Parts: sequence; structure tokens; C-alpha cells
Amino acid sequence: MGSLAGGCGTFNAGLLHIERLKIDDLELGGAMQKFLLFFALTFTVNLFAYNVGDTVPNICWTDVNGSQVCLDNYKGRVVVLDFNAGWCGPCNTEMSQLARRVGEFKNKPVTFISASIEGWQRGTPPNAAFLKEWKNKHSIPASIAVIGATRAQFFDIADPSYTIPNFVILSGSREILQRSGEMGVPELFSELNQILGNSPPKGRFGFEF
Repeated sequence: MGSLAGGCGTFNAGLLHIERLKIDDLELGGAMQKFLLFFALTFTVNLFAYNVGDTVPNICWTDVNGSQVCLDNYKGRVVVLDFNAGWCGPCNTEMSQLARRVGEFKNKPVTFISASIEGWQRGTPPNAAFLKEWKNKHSIPASIAVIGATRAQFFDIADPSYTIPNFVILSGSREILQRSGEMGVPELFSELNQILGNSPPKGRFGFEF
């Protein structure tokens, strides 16, 4: 935990559940009981997460324009969540590539969502000011929703490697079809074309059999 892996870095999964349950506020009757709870939560994190093939809840966010964005707004469409952070160099590179190429899926049943989990500095929230700057920096078109996601959402549905950038592909019924912290924009587009039936069957990340 805490080491660099793939993209910008690997998040500490244990911290997620400490934040969720606010261990410091619990009356556990001693430091040892707190430690045991921390230990258990850290090493059972995947029990709380969704896997490929699972259906995720109808998650809602507020986008850069102040509008509500919910997964159920896109029933019948493939949804791509791009988990990123402002401080992450590869996330910035990937977002610029995606913004330039998203037009390739114009008039196709695919929705792209830029889901930032932190701002320009590590540990800072992706607030409204950051989202506007992020959108402007990368010239993100209106066809990509720009939202601020929580780390809890990232840990629940992203690739278990917990690296960013991290793509998650959902079906129109909110089923996780694919996810990876190793998939770049070209590989993502190959996967999407396969899902939409626009290309011959290929293996993971676009390699033909």
C-alpha cells in the first residue's frame, strides 16, 4: 500500500473504511480494539467492493454545471467512468487524449464521465472550482460529463489495483463490463467497439486472437 503502481499511485484501501466508519469516533473501549478493527477492515476491503459482472447502484453526482448526473440517466447506453485526479500526470495526459478523440463515438450509445476523486493537490477534494479548471485545461467537450466522485466510489467499483487513471465500463443496466488501471485511450476505444459490435472479437485490451 502506498507504492506507485501503473499510473499515479496506489491508494490505501484501509483508509477508505476508516473514513466510512469514523473509527476514532467509536467507543471501542481501548486502543487494541481500535487496532483490531482497523486491521480487519484493511484486509477485508474487497468484501465491500463490486466485481466485473456485478450491477452497481444508481450513483448520482453534481457535475461542473451544477446539474445532477445519475447512472440511470443513461439506461440503454454504455457508460465509461474515467477515475482521475488533478495532481496525477498520467491522468492529465489521458484526459487530453480522451477529450480530443471522444468525437469518434458521436451518435453511438456511449456516455463518457470524467470522475475526479481529488483536486490539484493530493488529499484536496474535487470542488466546483477545480472541476471548472479541469474542464477548461483539457478543453473537455459537453459530450463528456465532468463530476467530482468520492474515494469510496472509486474503491467500490474501480480496478482492485486502486491505480489512477482507471477506466470502468458499465452497461446500460449498470453492470460492470470491464475495468482497468492499465487501459489507455486506444485500448479503451477498442474495447468499446467490441462491446458495440463494431469490430472483430478481440482479447483484453484490444489484441486480436
